[in-house]
Order: sequence, then structure tokens, then C-alpha cells
Amino acid sequence: LPKMSGSIGFQAARDRVSMDGEIRKARWLFDGIADYRAGNTVHQLSDVFMSGLAMFSLKYHSLLDFDQQTIIERENLKQVFGIESISSDTNLRTVLDKCDNTVLRDCFAGRFKDLQRTGLLKDYEYGIADNKYLIVSCDGVQHFSSKQISCPCCLEKKHKDGSVTYHHNMLCSALVNPNKREVFIIANEPIVQQDGTTKNDCELNAAKRLYQQLDENYASYKQRYNFLVVEDALYANAPHLRQLQDVGYSFIINVKPDSHKSLFAHIEGRRSRKQIKTHTVHQDGCTHRFEWVNDIPLNNTDGALRINFLHYQQTNSKGKTTTFTWVTDIKITAKRCYAIMRAARARWKIENETFNTLKNLGYHFEHNYGHGKDHLSTTLAYLMLLAFHIDQFVQACSRVFKALEAHLKTKIKLWATIKSIFQTTYAKSMDFIYRRVAILFQIQLE
Repeated sequence: LPKMSGSIGFQAARDRVSMDGEIRKARWLFDGIADYRAGNTVHQLSDVFMSGLAMFSLKYHSLLDFDQQTIIERENLKQVFGIESISSDTNLRTVLDKCDNTVLRDCFAGRFKDLQRTGLLKDYEYGIADNKYLIVSCDGVQHFSSKQISCPCCLEKKHKDGSVTYHHNMLCSALVNPNKREVFIIANEPIVQQDGTTKNDCELNAAKRLYQQLDENYASYKQRYNFLVVEDALYANAPHLRQLQDVGYSFIINVKPDSHKSLFAHIEGRRSRKQIKTHTVHQDGCTHRFEWVNDIPLNNTDGALRINFLHYQQTNSKGKTTTFTWVTDIKITAKRCYAIMRAARARWKIENETFNTLKNLGYHFEHNYGHGKDHLSTTLAYLMLLAFHIDQFVQACSRVFKALEAHLKTKIKLWATIKSIFQTTYAKSMDFIYRRVAILFQIQLE
């Protein structure tokens, strides 16, 4: 690999990134999925999967909308996405419902190599003192909800009026950086009813499976990169922190007075004895006040687990004060507290830059594309997350895409224009469509 980000090697690798290349890679991925059906099928399995990916890539708001194709759309699906035989929305749901989606779950680890090859991992390394970390934000999101449709894997939420809402959730982890806008999904774990259980699955149980998955899929990277996990207060418990330590990950996790009473009582005792260190920074028009103490127990029942505690107050130019509190395994010093704070607050990027984008900027994440009886809901969620990852990767690397986005200013406008051209103009590639967008808006490309 080239030695530094911005080198000729990294830039050359980024210049080779294109949406057409990513579509080809997705086809190779889908070609590797075992077909459970009989040999006399009408539609290739890879065509069915590619149809699902095309639907999310082009931001169709429903399977019915995707199914009602013009002659031009059908030809472009063949030319641009390589789909030889386009299945109906009913057939797509039926086929995907029965397929093993493990390949989709694990494909993000393979895509991690592309982040390394293009130097994006180098760019995303975040410095705290002399150490550099890859920040991994983890959070859950709901992707299916209904009061009428359910399956054995559905979680159940019972209401006071006796009704029940059935839903599927996904626990996602993503590579983030406070200085970067792109967010890269690296692993996902369905939060669904588990075999042999009667109680709902939950985020904490899913987290156990997720970090086992991360440990297995990213083991080869741990010698070169330090992973730093940032999470909300739900995860600030001894069993979870021990799991992170066991797999060799550092952590910065939010804590709250209501859920960590003994910890905050300990801090108040330290404060009353003037055993709390302080530091103040004036930067970016704000006043940043830090208090911290190192090497204290997380709680009274498990004094063996020692953590470092950081209390942070930000006061903006209008006098508004916001308070945050975290625990971490990174030793806190005056030189490190500002960097630790920024890393901790990058946790919100998985909500703001990932889930909000999926819900509000064209992907229609909360729309019920399909539920099925077995795997359909989860498989469609994986395909949408894959489409999002590809978009983020192209956005980070492609000069053509960056020029289009800079001119159109909003993703909604860009996605709508691309889809409109796809529906009305014969095209041989996504590059042709991008350049057609440039012509329509008189955008000068290099």
C-alpha cells in the first residue's frame, strides 16, 4: 500500500473508484450466493439480488414503483446493472425471503479492504495524544413496523389498548470521524426473535453477537489499527465493557446519573474532596470545561472493572450550556480531554449521517418494502445498507460525483435527477448518467 494519504498511489486508487465498478463488485458478490431453488428457474439469483440493490441505489420509494418500469428503465437495468431477467416484485420478495443472507451480512468486512486500498482508513485515523484510532459508532435502528403483518422473528411491542406492534430492528456499527462527513457501515446484526426463546431480543444481546462478528471479520486489522468504540449509556455495563476489552477495543461510552448512581455518587465524593482535575479550552466560539478522574470503579458491585470518567460542559456564544459525561479506558489528561470529547461526540454521526440519511434523503429506510415469512425484511435492510455504503464510498472518492453534488447542493435533487435520466434516457453506464447530469446543469467536469 502507498505510505500516506494524498500520495499518488492513494489518489490513483480513488480515481479508479466509480459507481459502475461498485455495481460490478456487487454482481460478483451476488454470484457467490448459493441458490436454494431448482435448476429450472426463470431468473438468476444474482439478477434478483441485483434488482433489489438497483431499487435502493436509484432510490425507488417502493417495490411497486420499481416494478412499474418503462421500456427504457428495463433496458437500463440490463445495461447499467447487468440484470438479464427482471423479476416481478412478487417474485423478488418470494425469492429473497428464502435466501441465506449471511453473505450480505459479512460483505462489509470485504469492503473494508477498499477503504484501506484508497487511503480512507488512513484519513479516518483519529489522534488522541500519540495514539491513533479508528472510531466505531454503534447504535440500533428500526427498519420494519406493522400492526397487521408478523413472523416468528418479529419483536413485539404490546400497547395499553391491547394492540401489538410487530417490528424488526438492526444493530449497526459504522466507521466515523468528527472531521469527515462520510460514514462507512462495517457490520450489522439483526435484532430479531431468536430461536428457542420467548422474550424479545434486545440491543445488548445483539451487541454480543455483533462484537463477536467484528472480532472474527476484522481480526487481521487489529495489529495495524486501534478500534475505538463510542456508544450510548445503554452499553455502560461491566459485561459489555469486558467483551470490548477481550477483543482488544478501546471505548468511550456515555453515562447518565439516573442509570449510574453509584458512579456519580463516587464522583461527587471526589469533587467534595477536591480530587477532580479540571481544564478549560476556549475554541470555535465556545468555552469547553472539563473535569475528570482516572482509575475508579464503574460501580459498587464490580470494583474490579476500573474506568476513567470525563465530565464536559460546552457553553456557546449565546450562553447556552450543554453537559455530557463519559467513561473510557483511555487515560485522561489536560492534553487529551478535548480530543476524547470530540471522539465521543462523533457517536452521533451514526444517527445524523447514517440513519437520518436513510430515513429522509431518498432511501426510504422506514418504508415497509416487504416482510416475508423468513428473511426478507432483514435481507432488504442489508441491501439498502450496502447501497448506502456504496454511495458513501463513491462520494468520498469520485471527483465527478463530488462536482455534481457541490453544484446541486442537495442529495434529494441529485438522486431525483439521476433517477429521472435513468427512466427517460437510454444509458450504458452510471458514468454516462452522471455526465448527462453535468450537461443538464452546465457543470464543468475535469
